[in-house]
Amino acid sequence: KKAFSRCVIAPPPEEKSTMSPTTDLLTVKCEGMSSGGRYNRHSLSQARWQSEYLWPLVRAELARLADTTPATTPKALLLADLGCSEGGNAGSILSSVEEVLVGSGSRPRVVVWEDLPSNDWNTVVSVLDSNPSLRVATRDPLLTLPEASSKITSLLAEPAPTSATPAQPSVVLVALSFYSQVLPTASCPLLWSSTCMHWLSAPGPPLPRSIFPGDGPFRARAASDPAHEAWARRAAEDWETLL
Repeated sequence: KKAFSRCVIAPPPEEKSTMSPTTDLLTVKCEGMSSGGRYNRHSLSQARWQSEYLWPLVRAELARLADTTPATTPKALLLADLGCSEGGNAGSILSSVEEVLVGSGSRPRVVVWEDLPSNDWNTVVSVLDSNPSLRVATRDPLLTLPEASSKITSLLAEPAPTSATPAQPSVVLVALSFYSQVLPTASCPLLWSSTCMHWLSAPGPPLPRSIFPGDGPFRARAASDPAHEAWARRAAEDWETLL
């Protein structure tokens, strides 16, 4: 997930002069995600997908929560965004969430933004600082589940505001893989993830003559390809782990 986003295709060093891309293996060297807001500047297609497809699903779940939980309840609402990256798109959908929640009452909100420790958290904090409607609860990402659970639990226990002005949502940064537990047990009624579920917890074996598992030639031989079976098995296991 997200730690490896820039891939450089290169032949094995000993075969650079003779390698045929149609018969030999290609190796993919993965480099860490660029920092300094690069992903925020180059993720417009992800933002469009999020707005057109993810947001309607999140909005429907928010409506369901509003129907089943009184807005006047003193208990804070915990939400989470898995794979927040540099915060640009995560901030966009959170703004939409806030428009719905503030319109339905002043129930306190705690929002967890999760990504790997190697994420560009400095850019995330700068995105949060640029939005005065958000309260940054942790300027440094929490690196362990006990740390995260303790902070989240304490924020959820804070009393609801007594004024008519809706409270700012508290954003907690958690630097853990979403293939491990990142939230207190049985605490979060709604979480979402935008453009992240294709990242696996670990790579499979090299893929012969193919870089992307979804291309035509790969699909044609997938049924009998041991490498494909290994990747598919890893994907299924990761999906079950996440759920």
